[in-house]
Amino acid sequence: MVRIDHAQLRPIAGDSEQAQAVTVVARAHQTLIWERTRNTNSPHSGDMAPGPTTQDKKNCTALWG
Repeated sequence: MVRIDHAQLRPIAGDSEQAQAVTVVARAHQTLIWERTRNTNSPHSGDMAPGPTTQDKKNCTALWG
């Protein structure tokens, strides 16, 4: 429904099946992105072992030059 006047509403054309399918896929994709972001930003995402620090890299360069 589209509001064209304060007191009147008129119906608009519905979406095709293909448009509805695209909407479903887009919403599912957005949900996956939100979940990935939430998981990445969660406090437990830091439980993984950290990578080498800058100092470690400098020591390796000094040793293996």
